Amino acid sequence: MADHRGNVSPGGRPDPGQSAFDKGQQLYLAGSFDKALAAFQEATRLSPMFFKAHACAVDCLLRKGELDRGEKTAQELLERYNRDTDLGTARAHAYLQRYRQRRKLREFESADFNYNMAMEFGAIATEATPGSSYAWLRKGEIILGKRTPRASMEARSCFERALAAERNWMTETRIGMIWYLSGWYPEAAKWLHEVSQTTPDRACTWYWLGRAQLASGNRGLAKRSLKKAVHLDRHYEEALEALRECSLFGRIIGLFGRG
Repeated sequence: MADHRGNVSPGGRPDPGQSAFDKGQQLYLAGSFDKALAAFQEATRLSPMFFKAHACAVDCLLRKGELDRGEKTAQELLERYNRDTDLGTARAHAYLQRYRQRRKLREFESADFNYNMAMEFGAIATEATPGSSYAWLRKGEIILGKRTPRASMEARSCFERALAAERNWMTETRIGMIWYLSGWYPEAAKWLHEVSQTTPDRACTWYWLGRAQLASGNRGLAKRSLKKAVHLDRHYEEALEALRECSLFGRIIGLFGRG
């Protein structure tokens, strides 16, 4: 997910797409990728050269599982605007998702090609913009995608660089999201637990913590975390759905236990 310090129009005025972009950021962190996509698209409609908004829209498509559309959009944007590192990092994300698809299909040669391309684009982005939190977050996610023995340590190094560029609760929560969405559930739960202790008033942090705890098999902890998310935001649709899933999972376990 892209970080953003404020887009400015060529005339020095605040970018007209900034408000929509900021809304998209919040929705993305909440896990509401459909609504976040609409917000980022509105930002690019208002500001066609708002590259981070374009990149975030691609991220949403990929998170929603629309790989073909996300990959095509990322490539078209990169060709249209040429060499923008935010768009290059979005293209790296598309390569990463294609790698995961090919691995599932056991198409290993194609999978390796896509992973190498993801790494290449990620490396270019961090070398060209070493102060970009977005670039380091994406590179860390790419490294986690391979699941090598050294991946955890190497990804942590990238995440430290991301935090050095922009240390706040949003970046910290994004890192936890990346651990979770990459399938590293215990690591995600541990990271997000620490974040929740320093910023306990952010519903999305508790939401992702609950998701990670449930995926790690800690249903009781997950239920408490998700209830905390709903307590902070009673209209949090994703948290309410995850809480229902958690409760259903518990009932299923109870039925099998009585059998």
